[in-house]
Amino acid sequence: MNRQKQILFALLAILVLALVYAFWSSPEQERVVKSPDRGAVTETRQQTGAGNRTVSTQTVQLDLLDFEKRKYGGYKRDIFNFYRPKPKNTKPVVETKPVAKPVVVKP
Repeated sequence: MNRQKQILFALLAILVLALVYAFWSSPEQERVVKSPDRGAVTETRQQTGAGNRTVSTQTVQLDLLDFEKRKYGGYKRDIFNFYRPKPKNTKPVVETKPVAKPVVVKP
C-alpha cells in the first residue's frame, strides 16, 4: 500500500508541474501598433476657422472595387486526365504518280 501512495504522489507532482509550466508558457495578447499605411482608407485634414481646430475625415476609395469583368476563356488542360495527345503529322505530303500495272501477255 505504501508503494501505491508513493506512485500516486509522484504522478500528482508531475501533473502540478505540467500545469504550472503550461500556465507559465502560454502566450499573452500584446498590443498592436497602428501602422501609417492604411490601405484603401484615406484621411484628409481640414482647418476650420473657429479656434484653428483640425477636422479629420476618412473616406473609403470605392473605385478600387471597380474591375473589368472578363469572360471565362475555357480550360487549357485537363488536370485529372494524364494523357499525351497524338502527334500531328509534320512530314510534307508528296504526291506520286500512280504506277501503271504491267501488262501480262499470254503466249
